[in-house]
Amino acid sequence: MRLLFVTVILALTLLSYDEPSAFGAGDLNADSPYGLTNSEKHIYDNKLLIKDIDKKLKKQDDLLRKDFFKFRSSIESLGTQIDGIKSVLEGESNSRVKHNKANAKYKATVDALVLEVKKIQVSIVKSNKINQNNIDNIKHILQEISQLIDSINNSYVSMDEFKAFKEEVSQKFKKQDDNKLSNIPNPKLHTQAVNRYKKKDYDQALSRFRLLIKHNYKPAQSHYYIGEIYFYTKQYKRALKNYKKSIKLYSKTSYASTILLHSAESYLALKDTKKAKKTLNVLIKMYPNEKNAKIARKKLKNIK
Repeated sequence: MRLLFVTVILALTLLSYDEPSAFGAGDLNADSPYGLTNSEKHIYDNKLLIKDIDKKLKKQDDLLRKDFFKFRSSIESLGTQIDGIKSVLEGESNSRVKHNKANAKYKATVDALVLEVKKIQVSIVKSNKINQNNIDNIKHILQEISQLIDSINNSYVSMDEFKAFKEEVSQKFKKQDDNKLSNIPNPKLHTQAVNRYKKKDYDQALSRFRLLIKHNYKPAQSHYYIGEIYFYTKQYKRALKNYKKSIKLYSKTSYASTILLHSAESYLALKDTKKAKKTLNVLIKMYPNEKNAKIARKKLKNIK
């Protein structure tokens, strides 16, 4: 459209164009033409007008191009948005389908749970009947237990009476054992006692060592073994009593250092550190080269 308008103006200008005058007068292409005739002035003004119009048309064309690109960009953006909306709508549609499926599944689950609850209710009713029967049985058993307790209370024996009865029975069995053991020769009885001690059959060993003391057969050694039995069963006071008797009867025995060490350990167990230290020092002084003396030195260092 712009080109058509420019062409028309040029054609009208050429129709009124005259030859230029001499010496450059009337030169319409000059920067500042002079000596123009009325027709030339008219042509020159039209030329200026055409240039101005051309500039405006170019500017308008640029604006139109920019607007065109803007509109196209907007249209593309709208198209993208429309595609997005379509995608959302499709997603919503799919979501509804899934939701409907989920609802159907949920309903089926609820129905199944309702059936299960009904079954449980039936089971509870049955269980209540069974529990009632069990309660009746328990009540009956409790009544029997109550009667048994009443019977026990009627024939109740106090703890002191029970201990006395126990001691009486123990003495009877002891006498029977002593009667049986008395027929055994002392050397054989001593061998039996030591073997029972080594096997940690302390009750049988004690009964034999005590009988040997009555027979005055190796009493120092018998007291030593009795002391050891009480030491290993943590009856420290009884152990010390028998250790003292053993040393008093025969102090030069080969197990004297063991008696001193175990006596010191018994004092430590009884929290009597003063006597423990004294006994350990005696052991170190009397038997400095024995293994028990080495143990005694370590114990002394650890005693505070």
